[in-house]
Amino acid sequence: MKNTWKFARIGAALLTTLFLAIAPGASSMGEARDTSSANLPPLPSGLNLAVVLTKTLTGGKTGPGTPVTAKTMQRVLLPQGAFMHGGAKLKGIVVSSTPSALEIRFSQLIYRGRAFPLSVRLLAAASYMTVQDAELPLSPSDRAASSPADWTTRQIGGDEVYRSAGSGPVYNRYSEKIGYADLHGVYAYAEAPEGAAMLVHSQPGGPLPLSMGIFSSSASGLYGMPHLRLTSDGAGQGGSILFTSSAGRAKLNSGDALLLRTLR
Repeated sequence: MKNTWKFARIGAALLTTLFLAIAPGASSMGEARDTSSANLPPLPSGLNLAVVLTKTLTGGKTGPGTPVTAKTMQRVLLPQGAFMHGGAKLKGIVVSSTPSALEIRFSQLIYRGRAFPLSVRLLAAASYMTVQDAELPLSPSDRAASSPADWTTRQIGGDEVYRSAGSGPVYNRYSEKIGYADLHGVYAYAEAPEGAAMLVHSQPGGPLPLSMGIFSSSASGLYGMPHLRLTSDGAGQGGSILFTSSAGRAKLNSGDALLLRTLR
């Protein structure tokens, strides 16, 4: 069975609840705010949205105009001390579809029944099987003897997450501490190599970390998709993300993960 991002492994099931609030333990962010979607701050450029596709899209079979839906994997921290829980929907369409090419575009964020305009580019993508592998602990003994809230895992791209009771530090491949994990997700503070996932916002009391989902701070390109190539990341005119195939049909599977960056 294809498994998408599972917060059960860190002791929290958050995909069914959407609201705005103040992050626990971050007193510098201010007091709790109204949870109405009417108070959702405008999404600034430079935010990460780690999402999972909900349906399979196949080049040459899935026609242009077909709706594309993805769900956010984890909490997304926002300016003004707010956050958006995992499970928010991104809506888009298939722009073009041939056996060797699949072009998609996201244009809306659906939050508590309201639609907000959205423009994104793709930083990285991973197959559902790569996502499954990243959800497992590095040590087989952890899987047999400990709670998922105490597992050490490796993010797609190489960062490692050291959890204890659901939270802990995140280290990159150079053993540098670049973020943290809690019961709501994984976050990166540090600027990543080649600008793959860099900190772009700050707020009173400290920087605003980026939400990484299952990805590393340096994640870039495609993982576990050997026959696909990212021909356009969506940053250009039109905002379309284009995948092309070197062998067989261009295909994105239900459960595949995308790391997106918001644009103005």
